[in-house]
Amino acid sequence: MVTSSVRALLLGAVLACGLIGMIHPVGAQSNDMLDQILAESELSYGSAAWLALRATDRIADSATGGESVAGLEALGYGIAHRAPDEAISLGEYSFLLMRLLDLEGGILYRLMPGPRYATRELVAGRVVQGNAYSSMTLSGERSVRILARAIAYRDGERL
Repeated sequence: MVTSSVRALLLGAVLACGLIGMIHPVGAQSNDMLDQILAESELSYGSAAWLALRATDRIADSATGGESVAGLEALGYGIAHRAPDEAISLGEYSFLLMRLLDLEGGILYRLMPGPRYATRELVAGRVVQGNAYSSMTLSGERSVRILARAIAYRDGERL
């Protein structure tokens, strides 16, 4: 019988492997960017933009945080008056993922799409685990785990 802690450890290993496969074989620049993101105690807007755009193949591996933010703005998904090095909230990151990954939401999200209901949708879908308030910041490590789970969720995997 597999205990819940062993199950959690196995899930973490599977998600890590999935993330590595999701990022595609990339050069040293993207490895450096991913290492920088994983080390962030508070995910920056530029890093969030790079993760989301890279996961959807909408930006080059070598793009910077500033270029990623410009790419988001060109798509109409930018956050007004936010510098690339400023922290992003869980709600803003959730909303970004919902839009870029084309995730459908429930009735409230469809009526009032935004960070609050995007967070609620990802919590309900078990994409976001643990404490989840739309206004809280998140670490780079947690953002990568959320991204991997969001992609799995989009692809129909049971979470």
